[in-house]
Amino acid sequence: MKRALVLDGGGGKAVYTLGVLYELEQYLQLHCSEPRTIHDCFDFFFGTSSGAIICTAIASGMHVKQVYSFYRETLAKVMYYSAISKVTPSVMAKRRSHALSSQLKHVFHDYPFDYINKSLAIYCTDFVKRVPRVFHTDMLLAGASELIFTPGFGATIVEGLLATSAAYPIFERVYVNGRTLQFEAVDGGYYANNPTLFALNSIHKGYPHTTCKLLNIGVGSYIEPPVNQILKKIDMYNLVDLVLESSTKSHNTLVEYLCNESKEVLRVNDEVPMTIDFFVHEELDLEGIFTYGRKSFLQHQEEIIDFLEIKIL
Repeated sequence: MKRALVLDGGGGKAVYTLGVLYELEQYLQLHCSEPRTIHDCFDFFFGTSSGAIICTAIASGMHVKQVYSFYRETLAKVMYYSAISKVTPSVMAKRRSHALSSQLKHVFHDYPFDYINKSLAIYCTDFVKRVPRVFHTDMLLAGASELIFTPGFGATIVEGLLATSAAYPIFERVYVNGRTLQFEAVDGGYYANNPTLFALNSIHKGYPHTTCKLLNIGVGSYIEPPVNQILKKIDMYNLVDLVLESSTKSHNTLVEYLCNESKEVLRVNDEVPMTIDFFVHEELDLEGIFTYGRKSFLQHQEEIIDFLEIKIL
């Protein structure tokens, strides 16, 4: 039996995801001889946007506590450029993209995708052709042959993460200059902010005789923030959040319908009684979101451990 971890996108809201994963990793270290970390617990990692950043960091060997510190610092530097500014939206998008690129390079440098020794798939959208593009590290999940497969199209990890996170026009579009494929990319959330169905399809095709348990963690369900007068004039910021959330809910509905009887998927995504938006980056807000993620794991602890068939000491 194999295990898959699938993470939604959601900007600053993804700190909730890290809260769930932090408690799961703590549980593994306290109660298990093997596995001891999230990296060891899962065989496959799938993510979109912020979920892709978290998945990639864990798949590269980082502990959840390290990922949380890195991600919180990244939010502080990237989302600092809020929608309320005297400069134009295009300048703000350029500043956010540059800040995100700088943060990612601190961790992933110019490493190619074959630096990752786990099966990883992260999703973006081809801006011109309007189709999904997937940066794979696993030839079987990619459905490719050894003769033509190149991990991540030959692009760097940073290029892939910028592409999956390019929530245009909040961020700039990204030109991916891979060895085997070149294309202009925007956020994978425009196609599948919750990539669970894509993950299931890849696993079934690449590993057809393997039983797999797929844990899908969302970014929490939040109270909608009131829209101030300035933001009302900049509809694109509200539209991006709406599109990403609608994408998630559509895929959730399909997963529930298609996977209800198979028991292949478990989704964790509880209500968070906080009023925040895509741009959340204040330390107190992030700590609150992280805490609610931790509480979600504790609430679903028995269900998660049983579902993943983790043996305790």
